[in-house]
Amino acid sequence: MKPFNQNKRKAGLWLDRWFVSSLFFRKNRHQHVYNQSILIFDFHRIGDIVLLTALLQSIRKKYWSYKITLVAGQWAQPILANNPGVIDEMIVFNAPWVTGQYSMTSVLSIAKLIKNLKEKKFEFGIEVRGDLRQILLMHMCGIQKIVGFLFTGGQHLLTHPVSYDESCIHLIDFHKQIAKYLSCPIAHFKPKIWLSDKEKQKVNDYRSRYKSIIGIHPGASNNLKVLPCSTIIQVISELYKDNRTIWIFQGPQEQAFVKKIVQRITAKVRVIQSNLRDYIVHIASCSVVLSMDSACGHIASALDVPSVVVFGPVKSQFCKPTGNKVKVVQVDNVPCRPCNQKKCIHHQYHYCMKEISSEQIINQMMSIKS
Repeated sequence: MKPFNQNKRKAGLWLDRWFVSSLFFRKNRHQHVYNQSILIFDFHRIGDIVLLTALLQSIRKKYWSYKITLVAGQWAQPILANNPGVIDEMIVFNAPWVTGQYSMTSVLSIAKLIKNLKEKKFEFGIEVRGDLRQILLMHMCGIQKIVGFLFTGGQHLLTHPVSYDESCIHLIDFHKQIAKYLSCPIAHFKPKIWLSDKEKQKVNDYRSRYKSIIGIHPGASNNLKVLPCSTIIQVISELYKDNRTIWIFQGPQEQAFVKKIVQRITAKVRVIQSNLRDYIVHIASCSVVLSMDSACGHIASALDVPSVVVFGPVKSQFCKPTGNKVKVVQVDNVPCRPCNQKKCIHHQYHYCMKEISSEQIINQMMSIKS
């Protein structure tokens, strides 16, 4: 079963039963003329969009003559830049239930999106998350054939509910179930990020200039996903002994944490703080990347760059980067995992991250590089 927040899931199912019922939203079975076009919703974060690229490639192979439109957050644009016709159009929509920014502006953006999509007359829509809010929104946009999951409700709205194997755990497994339902090919079903010729040249320049580049992203969206500063410093100090070039990737709101690391090390490092597309180019230039449970690992994997990803409060099998060049470091047998990530409830604070040693991380980095 997909690892939803159970409280939100129960709330969605309750709302679906009592309010989003056939009494209010009946499946419209009237025949209309539609364009050969597909609408896809995925409003979630960078790592989610990277994983989505596997499904997008699969859908394109089957529906090669269709116009494919993706509605996603603004961060999806740099991820999907240079794609070879995998999608035809992208519409930016920062869903307030994803960003947490509720305002009159966000309400107006929803109304504008509904008006825009209604005019396009899509043949069918795909909602990849099983999220009742997004299923409802797709229905309000006039999409009469909706493909998706019923994890949080929507049985009166989804015309084509997708069943799934109980063994499905990882997000990409659910994407694959959608591909199977639509009879899309699933061979070589893996995420991909596309580089332009100019970007490929930059990567070659970096690799020819430096002997070996180690990329480290020490931050994450949640502090409970981050290693103690002392462990990161030990890793950097040990790697620097072998005359490697070390880049530290600094994400938004991570300046103070990265500054703390840099001030406490004697190694010469370069801090990379740039736009997402430049960030991607720098990751592509690395020999190996170390990241926490964040988008960095997914980007590295999609670029076929060896990566070591550290997991703490989240079960790695739910959302780890895919690929043969990915190693996971995680403490076993943590009874409170997965937790709500709001505060640590283990009797040893931050146990799942503090128990990971620098030696474990370095050993994995050396093994994956060889």
